[in-house]
Amino acid sequence: MSGQTEQETQAQGADAGAGADAGGIPTLYVCHGDDQGPRVHPCKRVQDALREAGIEYTRVTGGHGHPISFLRRGSRERVRQATGDVKLPALVLADGTVLTHSKEILRWVAAQG
Repeated sequence: MSGQTEQETQAQGADAGAGADAGGIPTLYVCHGDDQGPRVHPCKRVQDALREAGIEYTRVTGGHGHPISFLRRGSRERVRQATGDVKLPALVLADGTVLTHSKEILRWVAAQG
């Protein structure tokens, strides 16, 4: 199975956990409009790369609203608890390693092939 798992959650609502799930599947924290956004959007680029590489992951919507923090509704506190930062996208690997920049995540994806 490739791409997003059935365990997709939203950080506001069901408990998103703090890292990779028990099965060792990485957890990807993204913003709310990631998959429908433009191809250049970092959250979309990361998800496209994970799917193309056949890497299974759990997606957590960790941000809602505006990319400028003072215009954003709600909090990214759960993202901070899981990753140590509020920046999206962020990928938490099975060993607990956190990748917090799209370029870093894309390098990791490329190294898996």
